[in-house]
Amino acid sequence: EFTFEQSGQLLKSVPAPLDSNRWHLVFAENGGGFVPLFFSETSMCMSGDGEAMCNPDTFTEATRVSIQGNMTEAGVDVVRITQ
Repeated sequence: EFTFEQSGQLLKSVPAPLDSNRWHLVFAENGGGFVPLFFSETSMCMSGDGEAMCNPDTFTEATRVSIQGNMTEAGVDVVRITQ
């Protein structure tokens, strides 16, 4: 595992073989790419309203965010999302 910090857009409408039931971060930096996001009860979301536990059901396609988390073989375990 290692620390993952990247900015990009949230997407859930993704083509196979990606899992369209899971949010992904699509980014252009460092050659670009995409990574699946995994949320837990400790994942925090920062916005103009302050900081709160993330609720992925409230996300909107193509929202620009910055992600901080830990990279695993499966994707990123999200620690914080900043909108």
